[in-house]
Amino acid sequence: SILIYVRDPLQVNLNNDTTICKGTFINLNAVAKGGNTVNYNYVWSNSLSSANSHSVSPLSMTKYYLTLKDNCSDNAFDSILVNVLPALKISGLKDTAICFGGNANLSPIVNGGVSANYQFQWNNGLGTNLNQLVSPKLSTSYKLILKDNCTIPYDSILVNVIVRLPLTINTTLTKNSICTGDSSKLTLTLGGGISSQYEWYIDGVRNFNYINFIKSANTKIFNVVLKDNCSENDTNLVNLVVNQSPIIDFNATDTMSCEPGFFQFNNLTTGAVKYLWKFNTTDTSTKTSPNIIFNYPGKYDIGLTATSDMGCKTVLLKNKYVEVIAHPHTKFEMTPLNTNFLNPVITFKNLSTNFTSFEWDFGDFSKEKDTLNPTHKYAEDTGSYWVILTSKNRLNQCSDSVSMLVQIRDIYALHIPNAISVNNDGFNEELKIVGRGIKTFNLSIYNRWGAKVFNTNSIGENFN
Repeated sequence: SILIYVRDPLQVNLNNDTTICKGTFINLNAVAKGGNTVNYNYVWSNSLSSANSHSVSPLSMTKYYLTLKDNCSDNAFDSILVNVLPALKISGLKDTAICFGGNANLSPIVNGGVSANYQFQWNNGLGTNLNQLVSPKLSTSYKLILKDNCTIPYDSILVNVIVRLPLTINTTLTKNSICTGDSSKLTLTLGGGISSQYEWYIDGVRNFNYINFIKSANTKIFNVVLKDNCSENDTNLVNLVVNQSPIIDFNATDTMSCEPGFFQFNNLTTGAVKYLWKFNTTDTSTKTSPNIIFNYPGKYDIGLTATSDMGCKTVLLKNKYVEVIAHPHTKFEMTPLNTNFLNPVITFKNLSTNFTSFEWDFGDFSKEKDTLNPTHKYAEDTGSYWVILTSKNRLNQCSDSVSMLVQIRDIYALHIPNAISVNNDGFNEELKIVGRGIKTFNLSIYNRWGAKVFNTNSIGENFN
């Protein structure tokens, strides 16, 4: 008899199909049995050597085939599919610019590897969360490392957050201290942020000028704000000191005067320590309340400059404030120059100048104010009368008078009756002689025989 041993058929087994991370290795272990073990020959695909095991790190999904031979039995076959997870990948981040004080949202997109095992490592102390909200004050580079404790290599990304310069608003005043009513030039210099979006405000009011003239009734702090609707606002406080200017006023005791005009001025100004009066192009005074004489008729401007202890000046000009009124000049003539009691009528002609009112005094207790060129009749008697014409200007304080003597003269006249009848009948019983202008008088009457019967030196003595 003969005993023939029949070997077991060849068998070979590989690991089950598996999935690995990219960059990692997997051991391909062949477990063989049956056949002639001494002559085992492992034939691998993918150019692997004939060893019974291999450590492989495929770059992508790969299927490995194994053929087991012993040069006796039928060959045995097996295969293993190695699936390779995608590499770790970070995307979705790019360099960005933010305004000073603004935020940047870092929201990367990650994939590949074993998502359940993702680990996020940020620099700059940001922590381990995937998404980050950052607000750097300076331009900063942020690095994210993505790991899953499997994939080799890990992935990383560097993103730059560029921080624009902070908004700056610089202010310059030509004068930090001004007087009431004055202004100071405020110049604005703007910088940082987004210049195309600049908005600036002065005390809450939108402004559009780089140069402004500001004023205030009192000392004030102006709040100047620059915005660009992105950066943190910048604010500048502008302190404007306002020194009070004198409150100026004055008057004159009288504003009209006859020539030469004397005027006393009363200074009503408050808050001043120095004064400069200007009366015309040459006359000035530094007195508090001066007086002045204007020698010629006309209207005069009066100016006063008052200066405070801080050098603030207030100017007041009163145009044609005082007036020197020309003195009236009185003159008249009369017609006729000589007259007598038979025609005691005189016509007067007013030749005065610079007057607004007048008064005739005819010297006989009668006056006239309305008729410029009056005609006046005197009593039918002889006499001398001083006629006075007084003229006044519109101030009624300036007057001028002139006088002329009017003489109502007597005339020489003599009436002697040429007959009388002395017969006691009551008619023409007396010889009565009347006359005027007779200086001496003598009457002698003789009878028919030549004897003097009457003699008198008085014209008023009658003969009967």
